[in-house]
Amino acid sequence: MKRILAFGALLGTLAIAGYALAGAVSTGSVAVCVGAKVPAQTIAANGKPIAVIPGKRAVDCRTVTYTVPTETSTTLETRTETTTETQTQTETLPGTTTVLTTTLPVTTTVTQPVTTTLPAQTVTTTQTVTQPPVTTTVTQTITVPGGSGAPGPFVASVWLGPNGSDSGPGCAFRTTAVGNPGASSCATPQQACAIADANGNGHTIGVEGGFYPSVGFNLNGCHDVTFQTDTGAFAAFEPNSTFTNTTNVTLRGDAKGHGVGFSLAYSSVPAGNTGLVWNDVNLYCQVGGGPTGWIQIHSNQTGEDACNDAININANGFQWIFGDQSAWGVCETSCTHTGPQGNPNDDFINPAARNVLIQGVTQRNYFALDSSGIHSELWFLNGGDGITFDSDQMVDCAPPASTGYAVNTSCNTSVVFVGQLAGTIPTTNHLTISNTIIAGGHPLQKSFQSGYDVPAGTEPTFTFVNDSMDSSLTVCGVSANKCGPTATPSLLTGKNMTFANVVASLSSVGCFTAAVYSHNTWWAPANNTTTCGPTDAKYSNTPATAFWKAPGAFDFTPLPPIQSNGDPSYCPPFDVNGNPRSAGVCDRGAI
Repeated sequence: MKRILAFGALLGTLAIAGYALAGAVSTGSVAVCVGAKVPAQTIAANGKPIAVIPGKRAVDCRTVTYTVPTETSTTLETRTETTTETQTQTETLPGTTTVLTTTLPVTTTVTQPVTTTLPAQTVTTTQTVTQPPVTTTVTQTITVPGGSGAPGPFVASVWLGPNGSDSGPGCAFRTTAVGNPGASSCATPQQACAIADANGNGHTIGVEGGFYPSVGFNLNGCHDVTFQTDTGAFAAFEPNSTFTNTTNVTLRGDAKGHGVGFSLAYSSVPAGNTGLVWNDVNLYCQVGGGPTGWIQIHSNQTGEDACNDAININANGFQWIFGDQSAWGVCETSCTHTGPQGNPNDDFINPAARNVLIQGVTQRNYFALDSSGIHSELWFLNGGDGITFDSDQMVDCAPPASTGYAVNTSCNTSVVFVGQLAGTIPTTNHLTISNTIIAGGHPLQKSFQSGYDVPAGTEPTFTFVNDSMDSSLTVCGVSANKCGPTATPSLLTGKNMTFANVVASLSSVGCFTAAVYSHNTWWAPANNTTTCGPTDAKYSNTPATAFWKAPGAFDFTPLPPIQSNGDPSYCPPFDVNGNPRSAGVCDRGAI
């Protein structure tokens, strides 16, 4: 499968959704190019799924190979292409030899059906048909009307359900994929995967909706399968989930938010996992009357309660593409909790993590119960290499208003912190944060902070592009802010760093001498700031409301000072909300 991405030097992915192929063609391939922000969808033919494309955003071209049963379809787009081949025929006449050249027209008809549940879109398709000795390649642009049809029912070869049984006859592989069988399903992800793996690679395991009160999403040694929720289902795995030694496993929901789609609680993705992908997977937990399997925390210091649904990543190639995480807390000082893994903490990226992508994820209302003595941040980057945050929203670092709790020490370090738990751990490197909103929203909360450089003198590769931050972007290594550990503080040149189209508070930490700075807006609410490059703008003693519509309500719609004055060469084609940016015109920040 080939991708053509429009992210410049940044990592980005996209999907195409809503297209269902049907008709009388037996096999073939079709390439579709489109720019959109869309959820994952199943490609179906005559009501039967033939491929699944994950939901993402950008401009992308993909070639999908499909096999279609010979049936009659009622939604056909037919086009006839005529080509000419030349055949030479020798015929001997009395007394001479005559070469007779015959021009033979060959008509190739390609019948391509298109059905969609999306708004009208223009789709360009390319299809090659071979009728020896002639090969015909046809490119066609079709405008597909919205609401013209819908995919068939979701089917799978193996099913997992809250009322299933691992030893029952329904926990079995179906040679012909079927729809939701109800109780005729497996009870655990592990057994469902074992059955799918025993029958080859690439199978889809259907996940029935409902609560799984005693089953975390635990996998060990699972390979080359996709777990996908039934259409419109809410599947909640309440206990802790651990992924161990998985390879090319995908979890796919169909909705982003609370109480919808594919939902997990506290999740651990340790080293040994490769290519684990979450599409539209949500992390949630519940306090009080909620299921007892979810981690609940009590602070003896403040008398407050919370639950925890953090993720701990130490794997290679983990991707979390679209999802939601909200209303979860941590406690470090005088705490009691449920859950077997010790005191659950922040979202962590750990030293063995490589090539991690967090894209299109919204995180809101991370908070700390402690009133003192805690190091608090939503994301703690404890090492790792090749870490990308793209088109994410990390906002409101405080308890939900409904709790009545104080902000306490929530994000008192920063919303995103690059640090370490031990002095010898190499500091996070090749870090990209693009098209992302980082806004704690409360006093004394930095947006981003790096504090370490190990091994000392390493020039890390950090890239910040089109980010909106309601507080400071603080990268250690300048003269006013050297990198720890304190025994060997480091000064850096920033030769591997890029800052472009960023809107953030720079305060007084200063600029790197060799970093790339392009069209940033640096501001400070109550003191002076500076510029780091000739195209940067500075606003000293200026509030955040000068740049965004309502930052206190986490509405970062840009105002005139940052409109239409970004660097288009760095600008992503879509903003953080999936809305297309105007060609050649770029607002600074994530929207």
